Amino acid sequence: MSVRPVLPSKYGLRTQLLILIFIIFVPVFCILFYTAFDQYQQKKTEVNNRAQQLFTTFVNEQLRVVSQTNQLLRILSSVPVVRSNDHDPCNQLLQSIHAENKQYSTIVNASKEGIITCCAIPLKKPIDVNDRSWFKRIKETRQFVIDNFLISRSAKKASLPFAYPILDSDGEFLGAVGAAFNLNHYG
Repeated sequence: MSVRPVLPSKYGLRTQLLILIFIIFVPVFCILFYTAFDQYQQKKTEVNNRAQQLFTTFVNEQLRVVSQTNQLLRILSSVPVVRSNDHDPCNQLLQSIHAENKQYSTIVNASKEGIITCCAIPLKKPIDVNDRSWFKRIKETRQFVIDNFLISRSAKKASLPFAYPILDSDGEFLGAVGAAFNLNHYG
């Protein structure tokens, strides 16, 4: 048996080993990097799609709440005990409606002077809402109003106020009915 002489290499054994490791591991790292980047892109797309679904669900829910509240307040604005602000019957009516609609912090009836005496939550004393922007806006526009978030004075809860005008046959402002949507409902 003859031994073949090893051809001398211009690179040493260590260098050859390092080159071999480099040749093996660079493609592996490239594949791993590409796979991780691809997974990242897929997760990013999934998160974006889920966020869009949640946003669409929230918008649709909010549109439903607005429509439902508008309809409720429109009906209440035509009820005689609410229109006349007849204290005891009005309170009883609003309390019974509120008992069936817990998504609202409260439901109120404000006179044209901006005083709430009729409320779904029993009041110790009348509440003046002349400083509230929802009341100012409804007096001005005489249309359904959705206002900025606030802390309800009667319910003492973070709420989104809705209001609908009570008008006489000549379009004169007689007062407003309002519902404060309880923000805890979103939880």
